[in-house]
Amino acid sequence: MNNHRICIILLGLISLFSCSTEKRSPQSIAKALIGLEIKKDVSVVDFKDQWGSMTGDGMSFIVFNLNTNQLQSLKDSCKAKKFKVLPLRESLPDGYLDHYLNPSDTIGYYRLEVDKKDDRNYCIVILSEASKKLIVYNVIN
Repeated sequence: MNNHRICIILLGLISLFSCSTEKRSPQSIAKALIGLEIKKDVSVVDFKDQWGSMTGDGMSFIVFNLNTNQLQSLKDSCKAKKFKVLPLRESLPDGYLDHYLNPSDTIGYYRLEVDKKDDRNYCIVILSEASKKLIVYNVIN
């Protein structure tokens, strides 16, 4: 009988902590990944948040369209957080972003963090002044 009680309590605790009711939004993901405050009125062009339930592998990909004021605010934040200046100098492990970046995207800021143990796992943020876009891509393989 005690074993059944313990199992019920454990199942209750597991379901309580594993089933979060908080919905992941593009803004909340961007804030968690890169620490930039993205306001709710920023237009989201593309959003993918796909994660494997058992392995944890997956990706978050967000493209924000920015107006001039939003761009300036994020530009100031990127400078304060010591982002690197575009153009991108490092090569990326995959070609996922290739069709999202224009050759004109050479003015702006970026931050790239690559996992030290597995270079297929990385997070990149690109703020393009030319296209007025903020791109956030986080992948774990």
